[in-house]
Amino acid sequence: MKHVAFPFLTLDETQVHASAWSLLEEDGSTTALGDHVAGWDYARDLRISRRLGLAEGLTGHTLGLSGEDLELEAVVRLGTGPGSLPRRSWIIAQTRLRPGGKSLLDHVVAGHRLSQRLWLQTTILLPRNIPGESRFAPQREGSVLWRDEIDIGLEGDSPRFPMEIVSFRERFAGRPESGSLWHLHWRPGHLHRDFGGSVRLFLNHDRQDFIERFVASDPLMLQCTLADVMTQILDHALRDEDLEEHLADCEPTSVAGHIATWLAIAFPGQDPASIRNMLLTSPGHFRSAILAMADPAMLGVPE
Repeated sequence: MKHVAFPFLTLDETQVHASAWSLLEEDGSTTALGDHVAGWDYARDLRISRRLGLAEGLTGHTLGLSGEDLELEAVVRLGTGPGSLPRRSWIIAQTRLRPGGKSLLDHVVAGHRLSQRLWLQTTILLPRNIPGESRFAPQREGSVLWRDEIDIGLEGDSPRFPMEIVSFRERFAGRPESGSLWHLHWRPGHLHRDFGGSVRLFLNHDRQDFIERFVASDPLMLQCTLADVMTQILDHALRDEDLEEHLADCEPTSVAGHIATWLAIAFPGQDPASIRNMLLTSPGHFRSAILAMADPAMLGVPE
């Protein structure tokens, strides 16, 4: 927990009773959340919970406020997605706290809304403006009195193809791609960047027939989807006359590193120039070769 010097009185660890976050397993057992959730995939919803309360005997005077009664508000925000900060976050719980009582914070997180991490921030704040009897009192509504957060990996330590399941009707409203089964978002021209931070496959949650087959690891569905992704990236990369330079001494986890691996598997013994010639003169053979080698296990897609 980070320590911040607030300009007003706050609550310390002895005044807030907070249990660890726990996860309800599929067999009904409960385990404490650790560094990552093993074996998670997008088809699995997560039920998380913790108990939170205020120590008995706390009053408004404890925080320099006028009046004996004390009622505070707890807010839990969930975040997910790659990067130093969560790509998306939203509030999953709000409750009032009074001294001596405890609240159960319990929430089921839909698996299709999660990507790579589960970030949970719990905040206790002042629910309204309250007059203070001390110049150090937190008088303004929303003043943060206590906070903790945890950041949990959802995909372990092994690299996995970055995917998110989202509603295309919402994300691509009014655009042609709103009816697509999937959409590849990546940054052409930045082959030195980390693959996980530059490439993302969006799957259309509105097409439940497709999603059910994909998350069930239907072999043909995965092969077709991933072959299309690799074809899009390789098609663009091979048209770059400087590709050989990008592939020289590239990091294995970079976009260029993945391109080098795909080319070696699909076109063993061929250099980029000859593969480029195949793309331009015989695109059908080029695409068939990629489809033939699109093994989902190679990209870390869970079985």
